[in-house]
Amino acid sequence: MVDIFIKYHDIELSTVTKNCVEDIYQSLSLDKECINKNICFDYIYERFLEYYISENEFFLKIKNKDNSIGIIKGRMEFTNTVEIWLNCFYIYEIYRNKGQGAKVLDIFTKEIKKEFLVQDIYSVLSSDKLKYLGFWYKNGYSVIKNIKKDYGYKYNNFIILKKER
Repeated sequence: MVDIFIKYHDIELSTVTKNCVEDIYQSLSLDKECINKNICFDYIYERFLEYYISENEFFLKIKNKDNSIGIIKGRMEFTNTVEIWLNCFYIYEIYRNKGQGAKVLDIFTKEIKKEFLVQDIYSVLSSDKLKYLGFWYKNGYSVIKNIKKDYGYKYNNFIILKKER
């Protein structure tokens, strides 16, 4: 678990604790996108446990003033350089298309690079999230790889994006 706290004006990114899991579940259960996928509390709690017991993972809640507006989940890789891999960057539906996502991503990127000397930031999009590709392009990311993964019972495509320096 990587403990991260970023405060920039009204935006606050902070580590998810066990007490936050219920609030995250409640917020996600209001989004049409998540309702269609039947995301349950246990699924969110399992993602919390994954991050909590993993040395290099982070799970952040995003707040604007006192409103919870989304979550970020990812990991740090320490190779020749420090890399960030974003597995989930999620702004709750009622806060989308208002510039909040771009603002949060920009703050996160600048602060994480400064605090942890991060060189490269990657994001992974699954094929069911391709409608958000434009958001990533607008925020300085470009596709570097397309992966087709066989799970034995279905195929899933993933796109890896990299933040341009």
